[in-house]
Parts: sequence; structure tokens; C-alpha cells
Amino acid sequence: MVFSVLSPFFESGINAAGKLYSRRAEMTHRIHLIENADLIRRVDGDIFESGNWSLSTERAEDLMGADIYFHKKQKEPSFYGGKIISYRIYNENDKHKGRIIFRFEYARDHRGVLAGAGGWSNEMKIV
Repeated sequence: MVFSVLSPFFESGINAAGKLYSRRAEMTHRIHLIENADLIRRVDGDIFESGNWSLSTERAEDLMGADIYFHKKQKEPSFYGGKIISYRIYNENDKHKGRIIFRFEYARDHRGVLAGAGGWSNEMKIV
């Protein structure tokens, strides 16, 4: 994913399909996810991936650069997280095909964060 800022209100980049796009900047800032399947995997150093999340590619693009927090339960503080740096689409031929896998850079200050009451849907909360 490549980003370049056009103005304080718009940004452009290349999406997961390799197509150029532009959109309004300052989209979503945080996503909280219930992670009970141990699907967080180290890629390299402080870079990790987590997937198979059910959301649109448009929403995934909106989350580029956003904070990501992983919780065991909605009312418990996060146990892991960081900044989203990219995403990819799961392409194996099974029930998870087409789901989103986020790549993020781990950040210690993303542990112990509460998501707040309400707003949860399908084991995720986007703020």
C-alpha cells in the first residue's frame, strides 16, 4: 500500500488490487476486534498479521493507518495491538475466502485499552 497526501482533506494510493485511488482523508481512527482464535502471526520484527476478518475492502482501505486493538471480550482491555500498515484478501478456497487480513506494526501502548460501551457488531467495533 502506497500513500501520498494530496491535501489535508484528500489522500491517494494504490489499493490491494493494484489500482490507484483517492479519497477523503481522516477516515476511521480505531478498530477493536474480538480475537479468540489465536490468528495473530509475526511477519518480521514488530510486524504482525491478523485475519480472517469479515469486512469490505473499502472499509479495510479506510482503516489504513488506523489503530487496531485486540480483545478477548468486549468489556476487557485490549491484550495486543498497533497501527495498521496494510491489508490483504484471504484467497484460499475455504469458508474464509474473501476475508481481510490486516498487517500491523505492534505498539506497546495499544495494550490495556478499553473499547468503551456499545457499538460492537460481529465481534468488532469501529470508532
